[in-house]
Amino acid sequence: MKAHLLVLACLWIGASAWAQARLPEGWEAKGKHVEADGWLVAQDKVSVTAPLASGTVTRLGLRLGGVKQPATCRFEVKEGKPLDLSLTALDDEYRVGLSGKEIHPMPDACVDIRLLLLGEVLFNDKYFVRPHPHWYEGDDRKRVLAEWTKLPPASTHELALKIEAREGRVGLWLDDRFVGGKELPFTGLRLTLSPGNAIRAAVAPLAEQPPYVPIGLRGYRRPGALKAADMPLARGMSTEVNGVPFEVAAEGDEIDVGLSRWLAEQKGPEEYTDNYYTRSAFDSRPEDILLAVPTDDYAYAHLLCVVDPDPAKTPALTLRLTRFLVDLWDSGGRGIAIADSALRLEKTGWKWPEGCKQVGSVKVGEKTLPLLHAAIPLRCGHIQDVLEEKGLFYRRSTQSLDLELTKEVHPIATSNHGTYSTKPLGKPSGVQVYALTLERSPIKVRLRSERVGNVFYASEQPAFLVEMENRTQTAFDGKLAWRITDYYGKTTEGQRKVKAPGQQPHTERLDLRQLALGWFKAELTLRDGHGRVIWEHPTSFAVLPPDTRKAGTESPYGIWWFRKTHVGTDSIDEVGPLLQRLGLRHVCPSPSGPDGAELAKHGLSFSMYSDFVRRGDKGPKMLDDMAAKHPGVRWALIFHECGFGEKLVYPPEFLGQEPPKLTEEQEKKFKDLWDKAIAYSKHCREKYPNLKLIVGNSSLPFLVEFMRRGYPREYVDAFGDEDAGQSIMPEAPPGCFKSVFWQKEYAKLYKYDAPTTACFEWRCRSTTPGNLTEMEQAQLYVRDALQGLAYRMPTISPGLLHDCGDAYYYSRWGSTGICHRYPLLNPKVSYVALATLTRELDCAAFRRWLPSHSPSLYAMEFAKDGGLVYALWLPRGERKVEVAFEQDTRFTLTDMNGNATEVKTRAGRAEIPVSASPSYLQTSAPITKLTGGPTACEPPPAKVTVVDDLTDLSRWEIV
Repeated sequence: MKAHLLVLACLWIGASAWAQARLPEGWEAKGKHVEADGWLVAQDKVSVTAPLASGTVTRLGLRLGGVKQPATCRFEVKEGKPLDLSLTALDDEYRVGLSGKEIHPMPDACVDIRLLLLGEVLFNDKYFVRPHPHWYEGDDRKRVLAEWTKLPPASTHELALKIEAREGRVGLWLDDRFVGGKELPFTGLRLTLSPGNAIRAAVAPLAEQPPYVPIGLRGYRRPGALKAADMPLARGMSTEVNGVPFEVAAEGDEIDVGLSRWLAEQKGPEEYTDNYYTRSAFDSRPEDILLAVPTDDYAYAHLLCVVDPDPAKTPALTLRLTRFLVDLWDSGGRGIAIADSALRLEKTGWKWPEGCKQVGSVKVGEKTLPLLHAAIPLRCGHIQDVLEEKGLFYRRSTQSLDLELTKEVHPIATSNHGTYSTKPLGKPSGVQVYALTLERSPIKVRLRSERVGNVFYASEQPAFLVEMENRTQTAFDGKLAWRITDYYGKTTEGQRKVKAPGQQPHTERLDLRQLALGWFKAELTLRDGHGRVIWEHPTSFAVLPPDTRKAGTESPYGIWWFRKTHVGTDSIDEVGPLLQRLGLRHVCPSPSGPDGAELAKHGLSFSMYSDFVRRGDKGPKMLDDMAAKHPGVRWALIFHECGFGEKLVYPPEFLGQEPPKLTEEQEKKFKDLWDKAIAYSKHCREKYPNLKLIVGNSSLPFLVEFMRRGYPREYVDAFGDEDAGQSIMPEAPPGCFKSVFWQKEYAKLYKYDAPTTACFEWRCRSTTPGNLTEMEQAQLYVRDALQGLAYRMPTISPGLLHDCGDAYYYSRWGSTGICHRYPLLNPKVSYVALATLTRELDCAAFRRWLPSHSPSLYAMEFAKDGGLVYALWLPRGERKVEVAFEQDTRFTLTDMNGNATEVKTRAGRAEIPVSASPSYLQTSAPITKLTGGPTACEPPPAKVTVVDDLTDLSRWEIV
């Protein structure tokens, strides 16, 4: 182990260093100022000029002295635009909840940080030196508010600004948080101080340590149980361990990871945007260990650490790398784009885990504990999209990444099973961190393909392009390995040697042509010459058969596309190919994004016009404007997620009960909606005689009340359904909130001759961690669509096009995409499954349900191209089914993954597999009989808790 003094590593240690506030050589201050206790204090506007030489680090201590008294730092340049950093202490306020009626003033709350390059905003955010109460819940929030004024205000906090000047580039750190960096032909600094601002400065040589980035810990200091540890390393110094440079924390500046906790652990997430994913390293919550580090491709995080042997703690450590986004209520926050790396720092069979070495011992009281050097992989390939974000992305600077140190993470579900996520849970971590250094990857890697979302036709020579940029001077020698798993579970592996020249781009083409049709999972890994993994990337792709579809916009199939909301895109050119290959012809309405002409280029249109009924007198004009941009749309929605305070009850008319009577307030709201709907529908009929009206969606009791009151039948062409479905199979008995079945029954009861159809938001099958698997989602979406065809729905729009990229992902709606997040857009199993359905049932007309001996064997008969297609499935499990025909014939059986098998009958019979994944049997002859064998299902869980054996019904009460 080698240790050497880090020049000024322990920032501001020792008052004697600042006894007379002498500015470094070449610095000059103009304007009225005084020197006090080692500080230069501005009494009027003061300008400080300073040289800025390459290969130096400037450390500046700054106190703002009061609110709205900005200090600015300009980086002068030889030519072009200067770079400006401004720091201003500000008052703020906290508004509780969505209504914001409860307001808490927060004087002298934060430092406003702005980093500008004359028009280009690199950083624009607030640094709270006291924890903001927004992220706290219940008693925690009350405690923070009560203690707010007892904590040091922002204007008196000493800001530690570090300026790293390298050849043609500057990097800025504030309290060890990276603010930004820029390629810049700098010549010097100009500080402009307001009255009350105070500074002290020092300049030293910059230690070049590529590829390493040592992270200072003082700005994040979280001392814990082992803060008094007697270490073999000098505290507050620079050290090199196993060839890795570290800045060892001064005593009291270390980090106890056990102090990290999820603030809402006792309550659980229930909001549209889970605040956990909206945090920032500039929020300064003591319960978070969240570091702001330069945006870059990292291979490893190196830690010098000790594990507290307290049995109430675990030796587990999780690093989470991402960039969290701001809270925008139902938008904002970061979604699933988080690279997790976990390690248990304990011996197994007398060996430390891979990447972990003991490099000394630490004495704590009477205990001697191992000092460990842990090299933990940072899986940057999992967040390729985050690394490529530019500018201010959803109001968050892309100059830095968030690196969180926390305990073990586990899947969690809320009480209503609508929100699933992965959070720090369980015992606190016993890991104490004394130094942390990031290791940049020697080679920057990006996975590309020549088709949007990695969705290929088999004839297109499917391939991955692994693009590499060697960032070193020497050639890179390594191995690229891949593991490809198909829909059926078969795995193919391979690897090849890679040689990438220094400082040059290099591309490896991975041929995917020899594979079958359907969906595939791919895992790619790049190792260096020492066998270390420096990049890994999980993805998926699809290989489709030729597109034989004939249906145009008369097709019922559509999907919910959020455009740029929730981290997406308004560009139809980016998603149009996915929709075309999927066989969809409609997207949901939106005021943003492409107009009708642009959609038409891709064979698309709106599935229906938006609901403008609640807009009252403005509604007709809003419809006219949308119709002008999107002419020829066949349907318009009347009521979208409306209500008058109706009570959710099971259909009373079918239980021999009286319908609930409306209160005076409910009656008033109902009458207002009724009048608006009549006026709006009349406008639709008069101006757009070919436009058909969907009355719905909203709750079942809402819609039924209009039927009970005799809503004019001339204004009803269909009733709309927006049932989310979630994890409930479509074959399950109907519920009371929303139900296609009950809508049909009510329509018959009140004599409405109109179908029920899916609205543009319909069926939300989530694949958040712990929720549905991708296979289960695919099975349910396909069966949803088949149910829609059975009800002869004119519009069928299951799910989202792609998962949401913000924290809306963790809601019951946000992970319902058939593709993964934008801009990756790689397919889930459901993409191929729905593409198979739209191809196999293209222009097919539903004829009848085919009877079988089993109520759980579903068979739908369709007429298509002069022949017949049968959709066959079970609600769960798998069974062999005998199909019988009047005479011997041949038929084609296509599974949900799009692979077809030709079958020849014997004595007019054949046995085929039928499962929860629908398959399609194409034949020229009708099936005369279906007979199923026993159903094989997955085994029961290993651990089962019996709530009640149901032998005594007196223990139960109907409520």
